[in-house]
Amino acid sequence: MDHSYEEIRKTAIDILAGREKLGREESSSRPQKFDTLAKDVKEVLRKRDRLPPDAMHRENLSKNDEALLQEVFWDLFRQNVITLGTQYFAKFEDLSAPHRALEFDKNERYI
Repeated sequence: MDHSYEEIRKTAIDILAGREKLGREESSSRPQKFDTLAKDVKEVLRKRDRLPPDAMHRENLSKNDEALLQEVFWDLFRQNVITLGTQYFAKFEDLSAPHRALEFDKNERYI
């Protein structure tokens, strides 16, 4: 099922802000790579669409959804919401990750 740009953007921001509960440990609660963000977006969209979880991770986002997620990613990068790893942002996450998200106030909305 294809989703709109706005649905994917809201989902990605909810994940980056920590407003979505995902099936992994707290220490790695926010995605560090685009592939992880894509899997998380897929998981949350399936939940919001009331589809069963993809426990075996066999399915990927549709080609349209993946293209929109890439567009969302780069839009958030241009808006300085997502940054590429630098020493300046070391306090937020491990520097070995190529992509990292700035910390969000969980109550603040970025839509």
